[in-house]
Amino acid sequence: MEIEEIKIDSIKDLIVASSSFFLPTRKDGFFDAYKFCQKFEAKKILKLFSTQINNQIIGYISLILDPENNFLDIGPMFILKNYRGKGYGQKQVEFVITWAKLNNYKTIETRTWGNNLGSRKIFNSLNFIQTKEIKNDRIDGDSSIFFELSL
Repeated sequence: MEIEEIKIDSIKDLIVASSSFFLPTRKDGFFDAYKFCQKFEAKKILKLFSTQINNQIIGYISLILDPENNFLDIGPMFILKNYRGKGYGQKQVEFVITWAKLNNYKTIETRTWGNNLGSRKIFNSLNFIQTKEIKNDRIDGDSSIFFELSL
């Protein structure tokens, strides 16, 4: 498995397809992962990494950077369905932790929804602390769970 930086347009189809994975979305509207990434790329604060096996892209993870405050936020991360449950998501987050340390970031934040047990398990296993829960803020009544890791 390899993880490497990639430009947004190189994996546009995968990012667009992944938007449906983020449903049920927040009550404030449909989440479009590609537009989300474009917005931060335009501000030059997006880092996007692809996850590959045998030169086939099986997923991605996005980072929203705030270098002035030594902080980054894990944005959308995604693994193709056939590759889920095999540790690739955890490897993505481990990569981000290492990358953040090498680039002098002090804090990583992220969020997921309450019933996304896979992501919650990853963040808990890597010592992220749950900092907040917003109940019933998703279309299906689920909550948003916020995590933070101090480096």
